Amino acid sequence: MAAHGSVGRVVIAGAVRSRPISGCTGLRAAKVFHSCKDRSARPVNLVVASKRSRSEVHVAVPKTKPTEVSAESYIAAVANEEQRNDAQTLVALMRRVTKQEPRMWGPSIVGFGSYHYKYASGHEGDSALAAFAVRGSELVVYIAADFEGRDVLLAKLGKHKTGKVCVYIRRLANVDLKVLETLVARSVADTKHRYPQPNENDPDSR
Repeated sequence: MAAHGSVGRVVIAGAVRSRPISGCTGLRAAKVFHSCKDRSARPVNLVVASKRSRSEVHVAVPKTKPTEVSAESYIAAVANEEQRNDAQTLVALMRRVTKQEPRMWGPSIVGFGSYHYKYASGHEGDSALAAFAVRGSELVVYIAADFEGRDVLLAKLGKHKTGKVCVYIRRLANVDLKVLETLVARSVADTKHRYPQPNENDPDSR
């Protein structure tokens, strides 16, 4: 992996884009997400290819797996009452969208549903369809990096900051929850379209 501050190429679902690798430091989170700066995480649908070699050297990201810790206990441990309430609101929102129950992925990511991805490089893994985390004074909602209408919806969302796949929100009172739910729903739909899963009810797919 390129050293801090160097420029490398990030391969995202088969596409190669030049960008500074230093944009995300302290890669600690995951098969599902790794740190966005220090505050949050990004989907690990990322494979880094060093510029030092002309061939694409695929580097596996450290893995984060679902745990047996309950999402309820994680949220109950959030010290700030408003953040606890906001986290519970996000649980209800993502439950509606995914029709799945919350599950902890690693120590701090509340995920809903899952999907399996595989790249042309052979790298594969599992990730949550929708997820959020409470990080410091912010809520971090994870959405797909690129889907139709994403930028238009973000413009209507209200007060927030964005990373590649991170939407940072200080208080849900500052945003339009209907717009946020639409963002999550379209992100989930886009992910399902990109990574169709076998029909579990179809015996031929098992």
